[in-house]
Amino acid sequence: MKRLPAVAGLADEIRGKGKKSPEKSAAYLMRNRAELQTYPSVDVLAMYSDAEYAPSTATSDDIAKAKGLVYHFTQVRSAIVKALWSREIFIGIEIIDELAFYGAQDNSVVDLILECLTRIRDGHMNRPGLIVFPVHSFGVLSAGLLYPLRRGQLTIVNPGSGYALFPQSNDMGRTFGQLQRAAAQLGVKKALPGDLLKHWRLSRSAEWLERNPLLMVRANHLPGSYYANEHLLMNRVQSVIGLLSLLAALQPATTNRAGFLTSSSRINNRETLDIRHYLALYDAPAQKTELAGDCVPIHGGRVEVSELSALGFEIDPAYWRRQAALGDEMQAQVEKLYRRQLKLKVSGKKFDAPGRTVNRLFSSLQMFRRSFANSADDWTGRVALSTAFEMLLTDNYGAVKTTLVSRSKELMRAPSRRPLLTCNWLGVPTPSASSNSPNESNESR
Repeated sequence: MKRLPAVAGLADEIRGKGKKSPEKSAAYLMRNRAELQTYPSVDVLAMYSDAEYAPSTATSDDIAKAKGLVYHFTQVRSAIVKALWSREIFIGIEIIDELAFYGAQDNSVVDLILECLTRIRDGHMNRPGLIVFPVHSFGVLSAGLLYPLRRGQLTIVNPGSGYALFPQSNDMGRTFGQLQRAAAQLGVKKALPGDLLKHWRLSRSAEWLERNPLLMVRANHLPGSYYANEHLLMNRVQSVIGLLSLLAALQPATTNRAGFLTSSSRINNRETLDIRHYLALYDAPAQKTELAGDCVPIHGGRVEVSELSALGFEIDPAYWRRQAALGDEMQAQVEKLYRRQLKLKVSGKKFDAPGRTVNRLFSSLQMFRRSFANSADDWTGRVALSTAFEMLLTDNYGAVKTTLVSRSKELMRAPSRRPLLTCNWLGVPTPSASSNSPNESNESR
């Protein structure tokens, strides 16, 4: 579980060095505190810094001063955000804005960066929350027939990696019970908001809460707006599902195992593909006993997020109880990759060679996950699997874009002018007659 480091040491790390260090920007804001106090909010300050939106009474000098304040304010805010996000503490930018703005206006504050971190610590803004993400095409061996009797005992909970995965319940009361038990095992102290979950079930037509398998992922997040942390939360979900896909590939083929016919993917399965939301639950300081949360519509990148919910594999809990050491090793490696990729993601810097390698490994893991997705055309899984391995070996793809453009032009020419194409597209070999059947299961990997 991620904790906030000692704020004094973290503040020293954030201050940085050099001409554009956050410490120099913080000092600039403190020197111009009287000017900053004339703005009632950070939004008004931002408005004054843009000539297009500034009030008609604002002079060019007013706009120039506001621009200077905004620049240094952004330097401080960005440095704090990067330090927190790289440690998997996803506090929304809007919240950091408010802390930095009112801290800079406060005459009693002498260290702006330390003040912001202290308020985060004292306000318990870094406590863990949860992402509840619906999935489909997933099964737990033996769970379908026995689940109504054994209730939550077949839930797959991994406190180390911070996730829980369980089959469909087909009952809202049972869903709430298993979510609550899993949340406690993942180290979340406050209770889940039962009335809010029921409200979302009815008002958002979220039938998936009952009818679909659910993935619960622990995340230290406090959003400042509806979609504030979505890219960070979905990145975390990607890493967990990538780990699960590796476990599914390492276990023996499920079709040959006891419990295959009574898997939760085959018994009592009425899952829906009408997935339009996911739940982001967080520990709001103002709420004393229950988590707060949002039922977040899947809007930006809808295709990508929807595709993320299609697992296409089954897990055998009995096997992984016997192979705990192997599971722990896979977990450690994926967590290490995720943390390094996250630091690169939030740094905003251009990737060097090691950075490109880390990013390529993480992208390859996501392509490997896609190879499990079931479809009428099983070749899509084969292409995804081939791409995953190719990404491990290739640092860049050279003139692929140029080649694609030129060959697309050839294909779109009039038939009378189109040359006879006797080569394969981009030189990809066609499957031979002795190759595997196109209906071969992904389990053959």
